[in-house]
Amino acid sequence: MTINVRIKPDGSFLPMLIQKDPVDVIRVTIDYAQYFKLEAITSFTIVGTNLDIDSSSETDNIITLFMSGGTRETPGRIKIKASSATQTIDRSLIVRIVEK
Repeated sequence: MTINVRIKPDGSFLPMLIQKDPVDVIRVTIDYAQYFKLEAITSFTIVGTNLDIDSSSETDNIITLFMSGGTRETPGRIKIKASSATQTIDRSLIVRIVEK
Protein backbone atom coordinates (compact mmCIF):
# COMPACT_ATOMS: atom_id res chain seq x y z
CA MET A 1 0.00 0.00 0.00
CA THR A 2 1.18 3.53 -0.78
CA ILE A 3 -0.06 6.62 1.01
CA ASN A 4 0.48 9.90 -0.83
CA VAL A 5 0.87 13.01 1.30
CA ARG A 6 1.47 16.53 0.09
CA ILE A 7 2.65 19.67 1.82
CA LYS A 8 0.35 22.60 1.18
CA PRO A 9 1.86 26.08 0.62
CA ASP A 10 1.12 26.94 4.28
CA GLY A 11 3.25 23.96 5.40
CA SER A 12 0.42 21.69 6.56
CA PHE A 13 0.17 18.02 5.60
CA LEU A 14 -2.73 16.62 3.62
CA PRO A 15 -3.75 14.11 5.02
CA MET A 16 -2.35 14.31 8.56
CA LEU A 17 -3.60 10.96 9.90
CA ILE A 18 -2.53 7.54 8.63
CA GLN A 19 -3.94 4.19 9.80
CA LYS A 20 -1.98 0.95 9.68
CA ASP A 21 -2.00 -2.56 11.06
CA PRO A 22 1.08 -3.49 13.15
CA VAL A 23 2.10 -6.11 10.54
CA ASP A 24 1.74 -3.79 7.52
CA VAL A 25 4.74 -2.32 5.74
CA ILE A 26 3.53 0.91 4.17
CA ARG A 27 5.15 3.18 1.63
CA VAL A 28 4.55 6.89 2.27
CA THR A 29 5.40 9.55 -0.31
CA ILE A 30 5.47 13.18 0.76
CA ASP A 31 5.42 15.79 -2.00
CA TYR A 32 7.08 19.07 -0.98
CA ALA A 33 6.79 20.73 -4.43
CA GLN A 34 4.16 23.31 -3.39
CA TYR A 35 6.12 24.30 -0.28
CA PHE A 36 9.65 24.55 -1.68
CA LYS A 37 8.48 25.71 -5.13
CA LEU A 38 11.68 26.22 -7.19
CA GLU A 39 14.13 25.15 -4.47
CA ALA A 40 15.48 21.65 -3.98
CA ILE A 41 15.53 19.70 -0.74
CA THR A 42 19.17 19.60 0.39
CA SER A 43 18.73 17.47 3.53
CA PHE A 44 16.06 15.63 5.50
CA THR A 45 15.70 13.58 8.67
CA ILE A 46 12.92 11.19 9.68
CA VAL A 47 12.24 9.84 13.17
CA GLY A 48 9.54 7.30 13.98
CA THR A 49 7.87 6.93 17.38
CA ASN A 50 6.09 3.62 18.06
CA LEU A 51 6.93 2.42 14.56
CA ASP A 52 9.99 1.65 12.48
CA ILE A 53 11.28 3.69 9.55
CA ASP A 54 12.77 0.93 7.39
CA SER A 55 14.19 3.17 4.64
CA SER A 56 13.87 6.65 3.16
CA SER A 57 14.96 8.56 0.07
CA GLU A 58 14.36 11.86 -1.73
CA THR A 59 13.99 12.60 -5.45
CA ASP A 60 12.67 15.80 -7.03
CA ASN A 61 11.34 17.16 -3.69
CA ILE A 62 9.42 13.96 -2.95
CA ILE A 63 10.46 12.06 0.16
CA THR A 64 9.60 8.35 0.17
CA LEU A 65 9.73 6.23 3.30
CA PHE A 66 8.76 2.72 4.29
CA MET A 67 7.34 2.22 7.78
CA SER A 68 6.48 -0.94 9.68
CA GLY A 69 5.66 -2.15 13.18
CA GLY A 70 3.82 -0.32 15.90
CA THR A 71 1.86 -1.33 18.96
CA ARG A 72 -1.87 -1.68 18.49
CA GLU A 73 -3.94 1.18 19.98
CA THR A 74 -0.79 3.20 20.75
CA PRO A 75 -0.38 6.26 18.52
CA GLY A 76 2.63 6.44 16.26
CA ARG A 77 4.31 9.54 14.89
CA ILE A 78 6.58 10.23 11.94
CA LYS A 79 8.60 13.42 12.46
CA ILE A 80 10.07 14.76 9.20
CA LYS A 81 12.43 17.71 8.90
CA ALA A 82 13.27 18.84 5.36
CA SER A 83 15.53 21.73 4.37
CA SER A 84 16.44 23.65 1.23
CA ALA A 85 19.10 26.34 0.90
CA THR A 86 16.78 28.96 2.46
CA GLN A 87 13.90 27.14 4.20
CA THR A 88 13.30 24.39 6.73
CA ILE A 89 10.00 22.66 7.49
CA ASP A 90 9.60 20.39 10.51
CA ARG A 91 6.27 18.54 10.70
CA SER A 92 4.78 15.30 12.05
CA LEU A 93 2.32 12.76 10.70
CA ILE A 94 0.14 10.87 13.17
CA VAL A 95 -0.16 7.11 12.64
CA ARG A 96 -3.06 5.28 14.21
CA ILE A 97 -2.07 1.66 14.82
CA VAL A 98 -5.13 -0.57 14.49
CA GLU A 99 -5.49 -4.29 13.99
CA LYS A 100 -7.45 -4.95 10.80
